[in-house]
Amino acid sequence: MASAQTPDAAAASGSGGADNPVAQVRKDMSWEYGPFVNGGTGLGNRDNFQFLSAGVQVGKPLTPVLRAGIFSGQFEYGVNIMPLWQAYTPAPHEQTFFYTGVIARRERNAPLRGPMAAAPTTASALPR
Repeated sequence: MASAQTPDAAAASGSGGADNPVAQVRKDMSWEYGPFVNGGTGLGNRDNFQFLSAGVQVGKPLTPVLRAGIFSGQFEYGVNIMPLWQAYTPAPHEQTFFYTGVIARRERNAPLRGPMAAAPTTASALPR
């Protein structure tokens, strides 16, 4: 038979003490770390797109456990280090976009004028 106890009832019955490792970690607010792997598939007209990511998550709880019904928990400062983020898109790997603004173009070795004049760029990054 399964039963649930409130934190106050657990402390009164003695089950929230040193023999409960979860309660001890929550009380100490120690560092948390671990690997993660995520994957997924696109939706709608992108249902043939897939992605995969992997990395490490490190976090430090900032508050004691806050009791708010289904939103109970701790605020945590965390960092994800994600060295792998791979997207699998269907061939022919074309990208189409629409831009309704002004496009600044220049001839090779000509001074740059227009809205992009102040933007740091290289000649190889501009359209030809």
